[in-house]
Amino acid sequence: CVFMGPTSPEVLGDYMAGSNHVLPTAGNARFASPLSTQTFMHAANIMRATTAALEHLADATVRLAESEGLYAHAHALKIRLDEKIDEE
Repeated sequence: CVFMGPTSPEVLGDYMAGSNHVLPTAGNARFASPLSTQTFMHAANIMRATTAALEHLADATVRLAESEGLYAHAHALKIRLDEKIDEE
């Protein structure tokens, strides 16, 4: 996933925007189909939030991150909220 701009932190994608940047783990790759042309293609999600969206989703996002023990994720979002964000 590509997180575009200062108002689109990874934690927002993890908990609110629905984008996925996680690779399969625990041997799940064994369920993949055989090689095909699609194997060599790459699709990417792009997530860009506005300042208003970031502020609206911040409390719920921080609560979810902290409930999973991912305090650095929550802290990263709080830092972005404290900074003056200049949208492009």
